[in-house]
Amino acid sequence: MAFEGSFRDRFIVQAPLDVAVRVFADPGAHVAAFDGLDRHDRLSDDSVAFVLPEMSYGVTKFRGVYACRYRREGDTVRWESLDRPGDNIRSRGVVRFTAQGPDRCQVDYDQTLEIGLQVGRLLQATIRPLVERGIQKEARAFCQRLVAQSEAAARQA
Repeated sequence: MAFEGSFRDRFIVQAPLDVAVRVFADPGAHVAAFDGLDRHDRLSDDSVAFVLPEMSYGVTKFRGVYACRYRREGDTVRWESLDRPGDNIRSRGVVRFTAQGPDRCQVDYDQTLEIGLQVGRLLQATIRPLVERGIQKEARAFCQRLVAQSEAAARQA
């Protein structure tokens, strides 16, 4: 059973557009933005594999495994999961950046996660809202950590 959750937000980053785009496009920045990542493996310059800590949803437990490729397209960053056997999360997203002067930019963030959590039919209705809220909560915190990295990089420039 795949559970899906999306997170969309618009926010301002106190960093020049190029700095923010560079941070959001960097797989290493994504690794650093995770809270409690069990393991990661850099697969290439633009790809990384993630192993998340085990999460408990009442009667079932889940350890997420997936890999993403990141690419910069001008003032846009896109990512999508690699198709690998054994992965149980699919991630895709796009982040669009718009300059708001020389030292700040607007960010439009859109991410969708599909989680292959195996639960019985009777539990699906109970677990679905928990998973969806968890996706949104972690995606928001993840974005805030990428914003903080962008603003720190701008101060160091």
